[in-house]
Amino acid sequence: MERSQGVTDPCSTLVTDHVEFDRRPLLDLLIRYSGLTRHTPRDRIAAAVADEVADLAARGLPTDALAERVNWLLSGTPPAQLNDLDPIRDCDRIHHALGSAFRVEARVAELLAILRIAQSSAVSLFFRSTREAEDRPVQRFHDTYTLFANYFEWGADSSRGRAVVARLNEIHGRYLIPQEGMKYVLLDSAFTWLEAIERIGHRPLLEVERLGYFHAYVRLGRDMNIADLTDDYAAMYRWFLDASTANDGFHPLKRDTFETIASNSLGDAGFPGLREAVLAAARVGMHPVFRRALGYPEPTPRERERVRGVFYTLGTLNELLPAGAFVRSLQNNPAHPGGPPEPSRLGVSDRSPHLPVLDRARPNGGHPHGLLPLHAPADAPRVELPELKWDEIAKHDGTESLWVVISGEVFDVTAWARHHPGGRDVLLRHAGRDATAAFAAAGHSAMVETFRLNYRVGRAVS
Repeated sequence: MERSQGVTDPCSTLVTDHVEFDRRPLLDLLIRYSGLTRHTPRDRIAAAVADEVADLAARGLPTDALAERVNWLLSGTPPAQLNDLDPIRDCDRIHHALGSAFRVEARVAELLAILRIAQSSAVSLFFRSTREAEDRPVQRFHDTYTLFANYFEWGADSSRGRAVVARLNEIHGRYLIPQEGMKYVLLDSAFTWLEAIERIGHRPLLEVERLGYFHAYVRLGRDMNIADLTDDYAAMYRWFLDASTANDGFHPLKRDTFETIASNSLGDAGFPGLREAVLAAARVGMHPVFRRALGYPEPTPRERERVRGVFYTLGTLNELLPAGAFVRSLQNNPAHPGGPPEPSRLGVSDRSPHLPVLDRARPNGGHPHGLLPLHAPADAPRVELPELKWDEIAKHDGTESLWVVISGEVFDVTAWARHHPGGRDVLLRHAGRDATAAFAAAGHSAMVETFRLNYRVGRAVS
């Protein structure tokens, strides 16, 4: 991994005769997002602590560990104490310390972590068909990281931590999702963030910081029923990098997904030059494999210096300011300016309305729910599909309603046809008809085979 270097004269990088992008919008966004001078209201912290004390009392458990946790939530963890922590046992505390120390860089690092899904056409296509990037991008971004904050700040066994796991499993359990895809997204949350900090961070990461951040996500992944995770950092990073490299080919869908979500996630914070500044910072923070998949050129040394100068200036300022309570699970954010709701109310509450349903009167549109990640398509639960006659199927032969038949099953692919990596015309040639041979000839991956099960609407009969 690359390691960012300190900028000896940060102010000189902010005032020049010529700029590739206007850094003022980026500075404004980072200052507002990171809340450098805003601390979490003590009354919110007190109420959350009271809830956790009541939960422990109801379960007959002592409050000693909670008291220790609240101490570092309120006071932070000085860098000098980090090397005394155990990266597995103390991973929550290390995660919190990193989130606080690099809260300026986090806006770009987290954006990159969420958008790494763009590297995989299969994952990207599934996500785009839910229209989460278009319908609620700001809330999705902040709800995701507020859920993470509740889990890491209060602990896996806290009432908030348990609620987070239940909520995440509920959201993902509405869909048939491949195990490999879930593992990739989970490790992406850790490694892409760390990669970005290595590139744009105001100081180098300590080894204990890197390991602790990684272990925090591994524990969360296990609670989310993601298999094949180990505590071996090197092995997991090798798997993640191999999976990323296997998907490093450029396709317009990838860049479109990245730029659509990146732009939409800014919400009403948008003002002239902000999008360009954020994308410039993101390109500098990207791993080369990620950048190659999106078709972006290598940043020039000048671009790197200028982006790093912004983060060095604000990141160093952040660490120089007096420590204060930074409890992100309770902090105001653009999606919840009055403070986030309980974990059970974060995220979406229903299956995407843009995906096909089998029966609107049944839970989850008649599709299975409470699902675990699938190792293989054959592991999917059996579903009773409505019988559809060919004359009915043939009516769905255009862009407004596009059905295809594969191995006797009918799929409604309307939601993602325009994003299809092979082009919408490929699908239109088989619209309302049997596409089994064409699908087989395309050589789709097992991940695609699993994702496609979410689009079934029936079984073709004569």
